[in-house]
Amino acid sequence: MEPQETRLTRNAVIMSSRDELLGEISREESRLADLQAQVEAATARLIGLREQLVSVPAVQTRLAPDVVKAPAVTPATNVAKVALFRSLFRGRDDVFPRRWENEKKGKSGYCPACANEWEWGVCAKKMGSGSDRRATCGECSNQAFIPVSDEQVAKHLRGDQVMGVYPLLSDETCWFLAADFDKKTWQQDIAAFTETCDAHGVPVAVERLSSLISVRAELARGDLRALYIGWLLRAQAGELNDNDTEPPLPPGLGQLSASLGSLAEFLRIDADLLHVAAEAVPAWTTRGSTVSQARAWVGTLAAKEKDEIITNLVVDGDHVQISELLQRFLKERSAVGGARTATGRTAGELLRGAEAYGVERKRIEAEKRAKEQARLEREPPFGTKTWCHFWCRGAKIGSKKSPIP
Repeated sequence: MEPQETRLTRNAVIMSSRDELLGEISREESRLADLQAQVEAATARLIGLREQLVSVPAVQTRLAPDVVKAPAVTPATNVAKVALFRSLFRGRDDVFPRRWENEKKGKSGYCPACANEWEWGVCAKKMGSGSDRRATCGECSNQAFIPVSDEQVAKHLRGDQVMGVYPLLSDETCWFLAADFDKKTWQQDIAAFTETCDAHGVPVAVERLSSLISVRAELARGDLRALYIGWLLRAQAGELNDNDTEPPLPPGLGQLSASLGSLAEFLRIDADLLHVAAEAVPAWTTRGSTVSQARAWVGTLAAKEKDEIITNLVVDGDHVQISELLQRFLKERSAVGGARTATGRTAGELLRGAEAYGVERKRIEAEKRAKEQARLEREPPFGTKTWCHFWCRGAKIGSKKSPIP
């Protein structure tokens, strides 16, 4: 039998340990309660900060103008420019897409460049009337795809064709990625994208609006409307003095092509300013009259000169000579017919005229809206029959239910 003194001593030790444990548990519970209170306070503060952030206007991030970094030494020769272009836009070498445009239908796109394109009886797009469904370029059995070469890139840089690129290689890798930003916040999105690329050491370049591609070809044909739009941009931005005289106006300023319209929209040219500027410009010469003028002009050339031109085109495919001839024709036509118009207007006069026109345009639009509103108010209330007819056409035909209560 255990002595009584021993039992009392052991119980005292156990009681002492139990009291210590309870004390520790109490202290930890108190500490946990303090931590929970801190979490609740931090959560409440976080909610308040987020509510304040919503009420604060966002700060627009300006796109840095030097996002596209130029090479250390600008290529001086055409050979070096072609090499630089091919090093930046690398893709499949065995084939490349070429841009096409259908002016009659107002459509454009890309298809593989093929040496047999539009060859009668060979190209699937130029088969006879008895042929079956036209095959696509990928299905065509007469494929003769043109490989990427310095010559093809040179044609692209001269503006003789618009090349694309097939970036995905046969091993499912690529040399570059393309990202499209076309929402209202495209400038901020591009800025964030380029900052991320720079932070990770990834080279990045920005290309804007493929719809502007045709502007270069139009300039090469002697269409100077793009240059005048650039002058309007300077006037609109306040970079010109009020008494600076506008340059001679090219014809057709009020009949912009799709690419020039995209250029004006991209540069945010005020539509009222463009309208006022175009009021003093003659209409664009139709293609038929241009062809007849060109045919008459060609008839004035000496036979020896025409023979030399045709020979150079057949042997060398001298597209530079075509451009020079076009510029010569446009210059001589301008000298005879006064293709460009000098008005003597100043930048200040144009800006004030655009402001006055905008006020008048808004007044006329407001009057039209008021007249339409008054007309609707004078009309008798729409009857049940009218509403039922409208509803029945949009609902299940033959339904006997009526939306009119």
